[in-house]
Amino acid sequence: MKAPSCATVTPPRKRSPCWPSGSTVPLLVVWEQRDAFDGEDEPPVAFDWPWPAAPPVAVDALGQAQPAEVLDGRVKLSVSLTPVFIAAD
Repeated sequence: MKAPSCATVTPPRKRSPCWPSGSTVPLLVVWEQRDAFDGEDEPPVAFDWPWPAAPPVAVDALGQAQPAEVLDGRVKLSVSLTPVFIAAD
């Protein structure tokens, strides 16, 4: 199975979303680019992105559910060094 390619966008404050190109299901992978060692100690930062889909489900790379909500057509959550996968429910 071929892994999907990603369209990478660099929004303010170095947050790095990755939107798989050609995907039929909205999927966003986002994290804040930080120092791999010192970045773990920094607090999460607010993130929002256009979200035209159903309510999101967010799970980080460690398998922990993360709170996410859609307000005014934008998904909103807190992000840190650990990537968060956001998909339509």
